[in-house]
Amino acid sequence: MPVVAIAQYALNDSPHHGDICAHWQIGEKWLLCVVDGLGHGQEAEKAARAAIDYVDLHRDQPLQEIFTGGDVALRHTRGVVMGIAEVDPVSGSVTYAGIGNIRIIVFGDKL
Repeated sequence: MPVVAIAQYALNDSPHHGDICAHWQIGEKWLLCVVDGLGHGQEAEKAARAAIDYVDLHRDQPLQEIFTGGDVALRHTRGVVMGIAEVDPVSGSVTYAGIGNIRIIVFGDKL
């Protein structure tokens, strides 16, 4: 089973920030999501939370469908960059999709 660690800090101790991470276990697999709302502050946070909410509601869909649907669902926001990794410890594989300057790094020799 993977170990997931998340640390999030707002710039200048702001009460709002657009950097949000989430993870879900789906059967034997894990879905990891990293989102950065464009810009800073409350509007960036709104966009990032909308993205996380969308992924949460559609987490059982293929990554391509999550990104396609998310693009439409987030048009009322300022937008996000997002990376999603599907980790399958049984097969030892990681499938990753991302848009923008964001990445997910897997450490270790075993999943």
